[in-house]
Amino acid sequence: MADDVVFEDVNPYGNIQAVVEIAGDACYFYLVGAPETDFGTRSVWVRNLVAAPDRLDVEAMRRGQSPLNPRAHTREPAEHGRHVRRT
Repeated sequence: MADDVVFEDVNPYGNIQAVVEIAGDACYFYLVGAPETDFGTRSVWVRNLVAAPDRLDVEAMRRGQSPLNPRAHTREPAEHGRHVRRT
């Protein structure tokens, strides 16, 4: 599945952008600083959109795939994204 930006906005100062993105089978929140800042990019896992795996797939991460949060670190490990609207 291709990445899908579901929300983006810029702060009132215009130097940090907030982005919510469905990346593969997970949803992430990013804060992205403007090039002239030292902020960089910060990312936060929001939720899996499929059942949580037993362990972190490090090999998939090395291939550039966004990771799913493992079962032990999720509140609803069997959740299948029923609360996320995909367009």
